[in-house]
Amino acid sequence: MNKKELQEIKRTLKYDDSSIHTIYSCYATLDGEKIFTSQKSYLSLTEEERIEYTNIFKKVLSTKIERNFINIDFDVNNKAREKLFAFTRNNEKEDIDRMFTDIISNYKSEENFAVIIGKMTYDLLKKSSDGAELEDSDEVYNFYIIAICPVKKEKGSLYFDNNAQDFASNLRDFIIFPPEVGLLYPGFSQRSASIYECGYYIKNTKMDHDEFQKGFLNHEIELIYDDQKEVFNQLIEEAFSSELGIKELAEINEKTNFFKLQQEENEEDTTLRGSDIKSILESSGAKTTDLNIDEDIQLKAENLAEDKYIIETDGIKIIVKKDFISSIKEKEVDGIKSLVLPMIDMTMNDIPIK
Repeated sequence: MNKKELQEIKRTLKYDDSSIHTIYSCYATLDGEKIFTSQKSYLSLTEEERIEYTNIFKKVLSTKIERNFINIDFDVNNKAREKLFAFTRNNEKEDIDRMFTDIISNYKSEENFAVIIGKMTYDLLKKSSDGAELEDSDEVYNFYIIAICPVKKEKGSLYFDNNAQDFASNLRDFIIFPPEVGLLYPGFSQRSASIYECGYYIKNTKMDHDEFQKGFLNHEIELIYDDQKEVFNQLIEEAFSSELGIKELAEINEKTNFFKLQQEENEEDTTLRGSDIKSILESSGAKTTDLNIDEDIQLKAENLAEDKYIIETDGIKIIVKKDFISSIKEKEVDGIKSLVLPMIDMTMNDIPIK
């Protein structure tokens, strides 16, 4: 699944005219005990409820591919694929309960959590050669989105009690927060359902949810965003063993971003391979003799390209938008390598510097 395909599915999730049919919900304790389960028709919900559920499902369809949304290719005999496929074909009450039990028993949480499953249908319109949609539906894409959301008590506050004519503390309810983990099944590839693909959403890339990946998905996910970024940073440092400054780092980022945009425009894979990384580093000033990059390495460009720069040292942190990095210069001041910033419309604590 690529960014364009995810965006197409995401556009079908509208609270007033949605592809969502049924909502299955389960509330569980952090110890894995079911508190309740429910099944509702989407159209029976209030407008406010439809908006909230729709927003939860949209969160799962993150278009940050290989960063927050990871494509999983299942083997033919993968047990997770078999149970997900069976669930989409036989979603009777016992099948739904079994799915909830399986998810809950493999998900570790420090707080109570909700498992929300949306049953959805998307009528795929035929498209002409120029991309225009035609009226007749060519295929129906039946899919499910699973969202695992933390449940926390809302913060306490005071409110005005009209009956008592006084301020009082409000009752703190338990609130469903945006999903930490989610799934899209079956996958959506080349405008068609793909039963051997699954989309895996993870909000915080520093939390690997290893038990869920191995226990429920029967799949070990390697080298996600933070790992790829760390590998790329190490390659840059090794390639510039003698001198590495703001100019070189900005140029590497610019070329990585250009590669990503060019591949997306051509609807091609955004994976940087060893030869691509070598080309970017060499054209940014790295010495050929310092380049020792495995040809088999594969890193996603969208995990590496940044839209801003963070320059840090002890007690100082400067955040620069990528279009303005060229305005910062390096200069030696009193024998110390320093940064020079243009003092145009500069403020300090919201006070203009003159």
